[in-house]
Amino acid sequence: MAVDQQHGWPVRLLYRDYLRSPATFAAHVERFRESLTLYLRAWERHAVRFGTSSWIEPRWIGMLYGRWYGSTGDFVSGALEEYARVFTTLCLDVGPYCPPSASWLQHLNEQLPQQAGVVVADETLMYRFPYGHPIREKRGELNRRFLDAEDFGARLCASLRPLATRIGMVMLPLARIYATDEVKPAWLLRRLDAFLAGLPREYRYAVELANPEFTLPEYLACLRAHGVAHVLRHEGETDTGDPFLTNADRRPSLLVDQLQVPGILTAEFCVVRVARQHPPSDLLLGIRELVRRCVRDRVSLSVFVDTGAGRPAPLVILELLTALNPELAQYSPIKRQAA
Repeated sequence: MAVDQQHGWPVRLLYRDYLRSPATFAAHVERFRESLTLYLRAWERHAVRFGTSSWIEPRWIGMLYGRWYGSTGDFVSGALEEYARVFTTLCLDVGPYCPPSASWLQHLNEQLPQQAGVVVADETLMYRFPYGHPIREKRGELNRRFLDAEDFGARLCASLRPLATRIGMVMLPLARIYATDEVKPAWLLRRLDAFLAGLPREYRYAVELANPEFTLPEYLACLRAHGVAHVLRHEGETDTGDPFLTNADRRPSLLVDQLQVPGILTAEFCVVRVARQHPPSDLLLGIRELVRRCVRDRVSLSVFVDTGAGRPAPLVILELLTALNPELAQYSPIKRQAA
């Protein structure tokens, strides 16, 4: 059994630990859940929510999940039920090449937290099709339907209808546009403005840029005019092996640096995605400042921590919330017992 030295939480419990002492196993999991839930519910009173980019993570068995599952299917369904007992928000990816079936989405709708954030990676958001596209004829070609609101809206409504009661926001990740395409910001903003104006109005939207150089005052003004949020990202250096990425593209994207951009909060809600966890001090500095601004301006905040790399996301969230304890006491004097 591996245990986090600072908090005493089990980082990872093995099946033999469960067989050796099921009661000890369950006690460790319950202790972790109770501590995490206490902080999460307190911050939710200030419209600040924390979640992860997925729930399908076997490494969380023995930390967040207290059951062992006999099959992958049982784990995917049962783990989501356990996840929703603690977290009230979740980041769910949909598309672009293998979208989930309507029956599967309907099944998810019965278990998802109430404020799920859905990332819709649709082809309409690609300026140029990737060279790994499953359709050979599209590989590397320009997308004639780039930011076509009518085309996107039709597929969006069809794919998300089973989740309509659970969606807190829809995130729109614009695929990277390479410098060799020589796309002018003014042209992109005209397309984006028309695209946002034509989207179905039943959802809240947030745009995620893969090109930080397009985060211009005109871009932020466009989002603000449509009540659309800009997705903030915190990630370490990008090293995907992509030969088209420049050194500037691979530099860390720190939340604290993005908060220096005037008018970066463009809507009544804000979204942060934490990927490739950078030094914890940098992440904490950015989250602390963003929480302060959102609580002050009454902007709801959702923070999603990536599950793909680094330490277990629930443990990272607990460490962040523990470090934010003084702020919690400041915002809620009656909650000083939790601080």
